[in-house]
Amino acid sequence: MGWNAQPTRLITFDNVQVPKIHLLGAQGQGFTLAMKGLDGGRINIASCSIGQRQMALNYRKNYMQERTQFWQNP
Repeated sequence: MGWNAQPTRLITFDNVQVPKIHLLGAQGQGFTLAMKGLDGGRINIASCSIGQRQMALNYRKNYMQERTQFWQNP
């Protein structure tokens, strides 16, 4: 298993100049803005994880009800 629902990649910028009109917030506040974005992402990841766990539990429940052991019916 793995976590493939969120494609995350590393991006590096060296010596990049951004005009002030293109800034998303105040200069020097990029880290704070990025951390606020992660807060929403954590909720998304938690929701996806709960859904995956529920699907696994449902699968296991169905399997246990259908499984035969030592040639005996359940």
